[in-house]
Amino acid sequence: MNPESLLPPFDWISLLRLATFAVAGGIGGALYFASVWRSTKALAAGARLSKLLAPILLRVILMGLLLGLSAWQGAGPLLASSAGVLFGRAVVLRRAREAAP
Repeated sequence: MNPESLLPPFDWISLLRLATFAVAGGIGGALYFASVWRSTKALAAGARLSKLLAPILLRVILMGLLLGLSAWQGAGPLLASSAGVLFGRAVVLRRAREAAP
């Protein structure tokens, strides 16, 4: 048995599929953490928690749906979308650091 027979064949469709999940995770992560940033600023400014409950629940449900769909598709799409979420988090944190006084 040679080592090449153990590897799955390379195809561009799988790579495109993983890239799609990574981009979706990046967009979802950026939206999620931007929403966390806005909620944090609103709470610091004295907003009521009851007013922010709907956006909090919405972002948790949407992130759960995104990662759940990714997990349903397999380990590769889940890892790709999780990496995208981490990338989106890094982008939002960098922008928040620049905007902070």
